[in-house]
Amino acid sequence: MYHIKMTATECLKELGFNQKQTLVYCQLLVLEKATAYVIAEKSHLKRSTVYVILEELRQKGAVLKIPHVKKQLFIPKSPQVLFQEVEHRISNARQMLPELLALMPKESKPKVLYFEGLNGIWESLQYKIDQLAGKEMVAFYGQDSQVSAELRDIFERYQQLIKRLVIRSRSVGPDHPNLKKFRKTDVEFHRQVKQIPLSLYDSNISIEIADTFVRLVAFKDLQATIIENVEIAKSLKKIFELVWTSSRNRLRC
Repeated sequence: MYHIKMTATECLKELGFNQKQTLVYCQLLVLEKATAYVIAEKSHLKRSTVYVILEELRQKGAVLKIPHVKKQLFIPKSPQVLFQEVEHRISNARQMLPELLALMPKESKPKVLYFEGLNGIWESLQYKIDQLAGKEMVAFYGQDSQVSAELRDIFERYQQLIKRLVIRSRSVGPDHPNLKKFRKTDVEFHRQVKQIPLSLYDSNISIEIADTFVRLVAFKDLQATIIENVEIAKSLKKIFELVWTSSRNRLRC
């Protein structure tokens, strides 16, 4: 996965700060303590605007007003304390998650997610991947004659994730020349593969089946669809097992 270095502005946006709030807060960090007049001069904002923003920041708990002074002085709360408070709120909210989930209907319609483009496919491949660690997926894989170099790079990164998380897989796929190189690393990447002659199965779509969802990736169109539904996943897994076991004598491992 890519790690993107965020600027101070982007970082504070993640905490719910808007652009002017970020500007005033950062000025206060530099000044350590200041009046609204000084902050207005340094930030090139109107003093009346700065007073409004300072009050907003006080409501967020990011700025404190020093009491009992002739001129109103403001000091910033340290970024470390801000993040600790956010983490504390998230921790408290997480404790309420089971109660919120209990409000959802026990039986619901399948959840369908659509993804497009290279970034979309990469996003779909990461869907709930941490929850699959140490588990097994089954799949019907397609031949890769329509897989671009960029998409192949995404699939290779996906395989590295699978290796790191020890996600085992059993799959059925076409006996395509471009796929032979992958057979050398099947053990390393926790794969068992059965190949079907290309004349019988030349799909350009992969279908991966986990315990709770099914993922379909169309190579040529750069589209992916995830259907999250336990019953659908269970039914497709039974179909896979039928193919895997009944074709044992006709498929080549």
